[in-house]
Amino acid sequence: NSKLIEELIKYCVYELGININIKKDGTSLYKQLIDQIKSNKCKTNNIFSVKRGRAVFYPTYFNRISYEVINPHNRETRAGKNPIMYEVVPKGTRGIFQLKYIPYDGILTKRTNLEKEINYDIEFIEEILKGALEYAGIGAKAKLGWGRGKIDKNGIECFKVSWGE
Repeated sequence: NSKLIEELIKYCVYELGININIKKDGTSLYKQLIDQIKSNKCKTNNIFSVKRGRAVFYPTYFNRISYEVINPHNRETRAGKNPIMYEVVPKGTRGIFQLKYIPYDGILTKRTNLEKEINYDIEFIEEILKGALEYAGIGAKAKLGWGRGKIDKNGIECFKVSWGE
């Protein structure tokens, strides 16, 4: 019970920005916090504050990895002396993209409204990931065509991962 109250206090202060007023009138601390959240909800909706998002991204693991080498050259001698190796994902490689969606900030939202928000968020995530993978690419060399792929029910398939293709 004390852990719940501690989390409610953190939520009020850090997420909602409520100035908590605790009274020693016999009312439980839990009820006082809930009442203050309910009474301040309309005020806190319009406050500009940075909040963490609902999506947690995990690394994508691929079934194959390769290496490429770049060798920066000295402009005067036109010779490279410090080759740099970096990992690349070859064309046709499959990977599993992992994302966890947690609507943590929906604690006080009506169930029907929360379901609408969740459905909207899921559609948006699918659309933005598809656009990023198929058209823009994800990663350091996306401008050169690297990092593109497509999503299917089994994961991600890479389209293009090297300059010559």
